[in-house]
Amino acid sequence: MWMPEYLGKEGNKLLKVIEEPPPNTLFILVAESEEQILQTILSRTQLVKVPLLLTEEIEQSLIERNSTPVEQARQVAGISEGNYHEALQLLQHAEEDWQGILRDWLNATLKAGPAAQVKWVDEIAKILSRYQDKKSIKFAWPLLKDRLENCQCIISGSSIEIEPYVAPLDMFGSYWKAHQRIFMSATVTDDAFLIKGLRLAPNTIVSPLTYAKEKWSGEKMILIPSLMDDSLDRGTIVKFFGNAWPKSDFGRVALVNSFNNSKDWSAYGANIAETDTIQSKLLELKNKSYEKALVLVNRYDGIDLPDNDCRILVFDGKPYSQNLVDLYEEDCRPDAESTMMRA
Repeated sequence: MWMPEYLGKEGNKLLKVIEEPPPNTLFILVAESEEQILQTILSRTQLVKVPLLLTEEIEQSLIERNSTPVEQARQVAGISEGNYHEALQLLQHAEEDWQGILRDWLNATLKAGPAAQVKWVDEIAKILSRYQDKKSIKFAWPLLKDRLENCQCIISGSSIEIEPYVAPLDMFGSYWKAHQRIFMSATVTDDAFLIKGLRLAPNTIVSPLTYAKEKWSGEKMILIPSLMDDSLDRGTIVKFFGNAWPKSDFGRVALVNSFNNSKDWSAYGANIAETDTIQSKLLELKNKSYEKALVLVNRYDGIDLPDNDCRILVFDGKPYSQNLVDLYEEDCRPDAESTMMRA
């Protein structure tokens, strides 16, 4: 059975037959995300993790089994994401001249004018449609395929990112047709996003819902060590808060912008939350294990640490943008208000 993680609660109907299968029957469930499978199903199965193929293995197989030229095999294997089937599909379109396509785009933008740009967009749409089953495309493609002319395209040395200037919210009927929408956030710093990104009416922003009886919602003291004393440099701060506090009755958390910077904290014994351990590390805090500092890497929202779980929060560096559009904007407008507010 393919993709059992998408069964949702319907998966419970399989429990009886999985637990007591017919004679001489073996059920094989093939999934991409273990975390999304119902725990009731997982508890009745034996987990076998199948690793992705190595790039070298795919390259060698393409050469030996498909007589693919060495250089072409190396290029295709490098972008196949460990998937041999994906590599074979890429080979079918290997004749596409991406450098030529990029050259045509530059000519259309700088010389030829709007008509040539529209023609180029149509050509790109045809090419992208061939890759619509690729993970990085298949979910976004239905939303963008008819709107490419209203998108921006950012190209780096290793990837291409296409993003609409305005999110196609009309494609999400439950949101777009809703009679009432309620937004709650403690992290929105730019009201313009609510208008441009979520299409809210300006008067909604000016007159938000408030609770008249609210008297107090917490207090925070923000300290900038370098403005207090020149000796309070990064090394001093990391050492002080990174060392163990055996008798601490509250938690302390550091937000760092890279795993490389987290090594300084790790040297003093701090807990570094990896992708596969972040939940267990957060649980330790909630269970009042406060001796070691917890370090989160480039993760600045979506985590709730109330009361004594986090009484001291250290910001160790400005967060890095994750997508090309934000990186491009930061590079072009490093001192712009929108860039600084994002940080």
